[in-house]
Amino acid sequence: MGPGPITADPRVLRAMSAQLLGQFDPQFRTYMAETMELYRQVFETRNRWTMLVDSTARGGIESVMVSLIEPGDIRTEFNERTEWGESSRSPYGERLERAEQVIRESLPKAPEPKIVARTIERALTSRRPRVRYTVGPDSFLVPLGRRLLPDRWALRLIRNHFRV
Repeated sequence: MGPGPITADPRVLRAMSAQLLGQFDPQFRTYMAETMELYRQVFETRNRWTMLVDSTARGGIESVMVSLIEPGDIRTEFNERTEWGESSRSPYGERLERAEQVIRESLPKAPEPKIVARTIERALTSRRPRVRYTVGPDSFLVPLGRRLLPDRWALRLIRNHFRV
C-alpha cells in the first residue's frame, strides 16, 4: 500500500470484511493440519512435530527449536593465515607467546572440517536431535570441566594448558 487513497480490489475488501476464524475453530485446525503436512514435504521429514505455529511473531521466536553445534579446534586454511600480532609490545607478551606456541602446536593435530559437517548432518537428520552437539575432543572436555569443577579449578586447568 502506498500513501493516499487507493482503490482496493473487491476480493480484498470481501476478505477483509469476512469473520475471522479463531484458533480453536474446527476449520482453522483443518487448515493447520494441511499446512503442517505441506511443511513436512518442504523439509522432507516425517516428523509429526513439524508444525505451523499459531501465534504472534513473538510466539514464533519463542517456539524455535535449535541445535547448537560447538566445534573445538578445527584444522582449516584459516589457521595458516592467522595474524598473531606483535606480542613484544604487550605487557602480557611472554604469556601471549606461550599461548601462541601451544595453539600452533595443537592446530595441526586438530580434526578436519568434515567432522563438523558430519555433525551438522546428524543433527539435521536425527529423529530426536539433541540441543547441543560437541565436535572434537577439546569441545567436550573444556565445557565438561567448566560444569563439574569450581571456576577457580577450571580456569587453572585452562591457564596450565596454555602455559600462562
